[in-house]
Amino acid sequence: MNAGETPRPKGTGPGGKDQTEEKVRDYDQNTSPNSFVQPDEFSDPFWLVERGDDLDAFRHVHPNDPATVAPEGALTPEFTQTLKQFSCVEIFQSGNPASQQRAREIARELCDAGLGWEIVQGCGGMPLVQHIGLEFPTTFAEVEPNGIEIIRRWDPSEPRPDFREWDAIPEAEKRSAATQYDPVLDEPELAAKVAAEEAKDTAVDAMMSQLLDADGLEDIPDPEWLIKGWLTRDTLARINGEPNTGKSLVALDWAGCVGTGTPWHGCATEKGTALYVIAEGVRGFKKRKRAWVKHYGKAMSGVLFYPEPIQIKKPDSPQAVDQWVTLAEVCKKIKPVLIVLDTQSRVTVGVEENSNTEMGVIVARLEAMRRLTGACVLLAHHTPKGGEGGRGAGAMSGAINTEFQMVKKGRGLSSIMTLENTKEKDEEDGRKILLRLKVYSVGDEDPYDLDEPMTSVVLVHEEDDSAEDVIPVVSDTDDNRTKARQITEQIWPFGKFSKAEACRMFVQHGSMAQATAYRMWDKLIEDQFIEPVPHVSTGHPTEKFRIRRTAGGEKE
Repeated sequence: MNAGETPRPKGTGPGGKDQTEEKVRDYDQNTSPNSFVQPDEFSDPFWLVERGDDLDAFRHVHPNDPATVAPEGALTPEFTQTLKQFSCVEIFQSGNPASQQRAREIARELCDAGLGWEIVQGCGGMPLVQHIGLEFPTTFAEVEPNGIEIIRRWDPSEPRPDFREWDAIPEAEKRSAATQYDPVLDEPELAAKVAAEEAKDTAVDAMMSQLLDADGLEDIPDPEWLIKGWLTRDTLARINGEPNTGKSLVALDWAGCVGTGTPWHGCATEKGTALYVIAEGVRGFKKRKRAWVKHYGKAMSGVLFYPEPIQIKKPDSPQAVDQWVTLAEVCKKIKPVLIVLDTQSRVTVGVEENSNTEMGVIVARLEAMRRLTGACVLLAHHTPKGGEGGRGAGAMSGAINTEFQMVKKGRGLSSIMTLENTKEKDEEDGRKILLRLKVYSVGDEDPYDLDEPMTSVVLVHEEDDSAEDVIPVVSDTDDNRTKARQITEQIWPFGKFSKAEACRMFVQHGSMAQATAYRMWDKLIEDQFIEPVPHVSTGHPTEKFRIRRTAGGEKE
């Protein structure tokens, strides 16, 4: 408003004239503003607002003032002709740059049509619906504080404005000379209230945009197998077990198979980068990796190892580096499909694992990593001694999509491990596999025993009876009968073997003469340490033998 002009009286509406019943016109918000029926002649201003909710709010306060939502495209000739019936067009904009740009575009078109206009906005640049919702006056700012302010105006009797010059004016100078009120500077409490309202509206809009109907669920991608039947992408998984039951061996095997695209015990695998956080026992992983390479006959490509614990918990000190956030940035670059955290306790140091509140925060950060990467995030965790399931709060176990239990029976190389899927949210659970240890030579000599080769183990299916590359560990001080037992037990703990195969191993690894090896074979039969394998059809003894065991799998 220019200096010397008479302020618009409060209560007479933004148009400044009495609104009579004869001039009431209902503009349906569902009707395109470029196609509504031309009204009778008015002398009042016409209001163009941004959105439908702005229009509803405006009509609630000023039901008799002509208004509609500003069209998105160019103004049609019919709509422009309608606007000529009014004294002025009030173009409402918000503080949003896109809104301000659209207001200037409409102003240019009105100039071309010779129509007077004013660009106006609510207090602090807030949308009209918020301005009215906060019960701010809808009269102009010159009349009442916090009212609607005029940003720029043009009358057809004035020279056409230079819009190029207008676009170059700093935003702070675009405010009306009559209204220099700045809510951020003048009323910080008001500014905070406005910001809170805007944040709430943004959050509501974001949640509304994610609501799905039943048909919308069909657009959600189906689960993607990482290892068919065992692990899926974009999930949280956990393998539980007591110490020394083979959890890490399984996790490393999974990582190697994913990294190389190698089937895992006949199950198809999706090839992709695997990230393995070795939070404990890092020195043993070199030997385990070498044993894996020998077993599969290929390099363990596609697997990246981080040989230190990474803490999931946000650090207490604001100056400390948030390792979990740092890992997230690393994952953006390497794009893993599998992330292994071995073990849970070592990456949650300082967190009370029995507290649902504290573990709930850990779950939230794990879920954030899952959403960011789309990977399967796998934890290795301990069970209570003699118990089942993961140790600690239910908040963690409840959030896990896929959970496994590792149980070990027996001792040493004769032990057998059972890996069972005990929980599966999206598929049938209960799948299990029986595994056993297989020894490989992984170096020239053991640094702790220079007379013996360095060895490590992998887990193989219990029916895998291949003896290739297996190096039995025996002592030169043992008698030959003990050596024969040890060699047989380590090479074929659950497999089948012939007399010739066994005696050859006795000679090779037990330093026995050929005749001694055959006598030791007879001793094993005499001691009932081994027995013939019956034919599957007739039940008659075959030429293959096996270690004699009870029904429970223990040696007799």
